[in-house]
Amino acid sequence: MKLNTWGKPRGSLTFPGNYDISDGRWRYSAETSDVWFRRIVDTFFRGYPTCCAIADNIGMLALIKWEEKTNLVYANIQTIIVSGGDLESFYLSDDLEKDRLRCQYLRLDLDMKSLGPLFKEPFPHIHSNPAHEPRFAFSFGDSGNVIMDFLEFIYKNYRYDEWMKWAENVWRKNAREAGEEDDPFEGIVYAFKAGKADLLQNRFSKDLKRLKSYLQQAKDSSYPLRVKKELRDLLNYP
Repeated sequence: MKLNTWGKPRGSLTFPGNYDISDGRWRYSAETSDVWFRRIVDTFFRGYPTCCAIADNIGMLALIKWEEKTNLVYANIQTIIVSGGDLESFYLSDDLEKDRLRCQYLRLDLDMKSLGPLFKEPFPHIHSNPAHEPRFAFSFGDSGNVIMDFLEFIYKNYRYDEWMKWAENVWRKNAREAGEEDDPFEGIVYAFKAGKADLLQNRFSKDLKRLKSYLQQAKDSSYPLRVKKELRDLLNYP
C-alpha cells in the first residue's frame, strides 16, 4: 500500500489509485463479507485479490486527506483480515469453505468535518463492523502518527511474528549505533512472556523505555502525516 504525499502542502490519496469510496464501502445490509470482497476486488483490482494485500491474509482500501503539508484531516482505511486461509482463498471460496474461512473487518475513521454528536465518536476511532456502533477510541502515544499506529495495531494482532522481527531489528540497529555492549532485548521478551512485571520494573525499566522510544522514532520517520495532539485532547472524553 503506497500513500506517499510527495511533500505536497495539501491533497488526497487513495489506495488503489482508482478507488472510489462510495463504491468501496461494505453495503452491510445487502452484502455478506465474501460478496463485498469479491466486488471490490473485481471493481478496483481487476479480479486479483493479492493486489490489495499488505500481507497474504490482510487487504486494505484507503482514502486520506491532508493540509499544511503534515496535518492529517481525513482517513478512511478499510481492512479485511482472513483467518484459516489467505485473501485469494477467501475470494475464491464457496459455500463449503465459509465455515473454514473467517473474516475480520476493521476500519480506521478520522474526519475533521464530521465529528458526530458530543463525545459520541472518539477522534480518531475504529469500527469492528461496517455499520455504526460500536466505535473504539484509537490513539497511541503523543506523536499523532495515526496511520502508522493503525498499521502497527494490525500487525501486532494478526502478524505478530513479523512485527517482532521488525521490533528486534529496530532495537539492534539503534543499540549498535549507540555502541551499547549489553543487550537486554531477550530478557525483556522473556519477562513479558513470563508475566514478570516486577522484573520489567526493577531491572529493565530504562531499557524498556529506550525500546519504546526507538520503535516510535522508527515509525515516525517513515510517514509524515500527523493529527495534532492538542486537537485530539480537546475533542475526546474522557
